[in-house]
Amino acid sequence: MSFAATILVALAALLVVAGIIAWPQLRQRLFARHQLSPKQRRILFRRLPWSAALRPRQRDQLCGNAAQLLAETTFIGAPEATVNDRQRLIIAGQAALLGLGAQPMVGELPSEIVIYSAAIDSGVEASPAYGLVEDLADMAIGLHPSGSRIALSWPAVNATLAGSVRNPVVRAFVHLTNFSDPLNEAGIAPAADSWPAALAEHQTTIENTGSALIDLPADASPERFLALAAEAFFQQPKALRETHPGLYDLLSAYFDLDTASQPPRFRRRKMNR
Repeated sequence: MSFAATILVALAALLVVAGIIAWPQLRQRLFARHQLSPKQRRILFRRLPWSAALRPRQRDQLCGNAAQLLAETTFIGAPEATVNDRQRLIIAGQAALLGLGAQPMVGELPSEIVIYSAAIDSGVEASPAYGLVEDLADMAIGLHPSGSRIALSWPAVNATLAGSVRNPVVRAFVHLTNFSDPLNEAGIAPAADSWPAALAEHQTTIENTGSALIDLPADASPERFLALAAEAFFQQPKALRETHPGLYDLLSAYFDLDTASQPPRFRRRKMNR
């Protein structure tokens, strides 16, 4: 073997050894999951009223879910509206709550979230600049028909953190669920053969008897019923447990949370950021 060939073989061997040594760190960089910074975690848990109900594992899972949404979804300020990092974080954190028990969290994350600086109501006009289809009934609850774009009112999100009975983030993201069976540490199983069937039983009961807590419209879809029930679960947990204990237990299993035993700590003050 010539001297040059010997050098090439030695260099190749050194490269192989260097690759073996460097691979663990390289692999970690290549396949690392999205994570929140320590500062983001502090802000999130200080702002989320439901933080007391979270176990340590769930806190990590919530941060991972929120970081994934922040990385894969574009936040857009509607005309005359700006969106800051804290607003993005708070919205992502609320959406991430829905993925602590159900797997996967949603069928598909939205590609865009459009934030309005005013309430979304019948007076709002969709902006062609963002390709929004004018469907004000769905936009009023934070849902865009395509499922790829969600419209949210920041004042409504703020009101949620202050204890409003409405939760537009939960409503919007619950519509994206794939109705997978829950996975939870408590091991609570639905009475029916599957979780969607158990949910349908409660929907039928409320349709027949009515509810002072859940204003269910006629011919509501399972997604709409779940959105309304989930809204009550997060915003009025004690009332839901007292009024519909079976439904509360089912949602507690689905979200792997006990929001009535660890009530949300709503902040009764205006939050602009």
